[in-house]
Amino acid sequence: MAAGIPDSIRAALREARRFRRIFVSLTVIAPVVVGVIRLFDQQLGSVGVALTVVSLFVGLLAGLVLLFASNENTDVANGFLEEIDRNKELTAKNKRLSGAVKRASIRHAFLQHLTDLGARESISQDEISGLHSYAVAFLVEHCTSLFEFTSTEKWGFCLYEFENETDRLRCLVWRRGWTTPEGHTPRSWKSGAGHVGVAYSRNGELVYPDARAPDVAQLVKPGDATSEYDRYYRSVASIPIQDGNGKAIGVVVATSNRAGRFSPDELAELEPLRDWATFHANLVARAGG
Repeated sequence: MAAGIPDSIRAALREARRFRRIFVSLTVIAPVVVGVIRLFDQQLGSVGVALTVVSLFVGLLAGLVLLFASNENTDVANGFLEEIDRNKELTAKNKRLSGAVKRASIRHAFLQHLTDLGARESISQDEISGLHSYAVAFLVEHCTSLFEFTSTEKWGFCLYEFENETDRLRCLVWRRGWTTPEGHTPRSWKSGAGHVGVAYSRNGELVYPDARAPDVAQLVKPGDATSEYDRYYRSVASIPIQDGNGKAIGVVVATSNRAGRFSPDELAELEPLRDWATFHANLVARAGG
């Protein structure tokens, strides 16, 4: 018997097993007794059959009473099962709290990492891309704890910067959880096109658990900028990058092929993306961009 089961439950189970053995024995012995009686007296044999049927029926009712109608044992069993459910809930709650604490700790480390990257007297525009490579490498290293990505998940991070010369959002740095052909670079976006362009034009966050939902798909469709990798962009989070005046100057994007990965209700998963966006805005301001 498993450890932790109350003695009253153990006793009830032992009693049930004992009665089951008696009941099984009756089902074997009774027909033999009836058969022997019939050899000597047919009338007594008929009575014996009736008595056997009655005894088996009474035994069945007694078993049902024993197993199911004992208020004491039933209450104890129910209490034991409720205790198991409470323990499961506490375990799940502790797991969530542990995950939240770990996520907060890693986010703090990420903020410190960004602070260290930006801690220099001057930053040129050409250095920004290199600094972001270190920033996104941290997100990739801790993506399981920060975003709960799995080993089979197709995820992606990208930071877009708006170029006045081309009037498009160009990807400055990116990382993906799948292999792409050598030399491949993410596409650029017009303002208002796709979830990247829409987040930029609206200057507001776009976070969709399922980008294939009809109302969402119509809003964030890429138009003529379709890609073979669009099938991986099931759940998306697009966070605008704002300068000191609140004007959008770019977009930080995280994507996943798993529906429900990003949600506007899961603030903890969005905070690192917001931190990254703020880091870029600070770098641009310091570089005089």
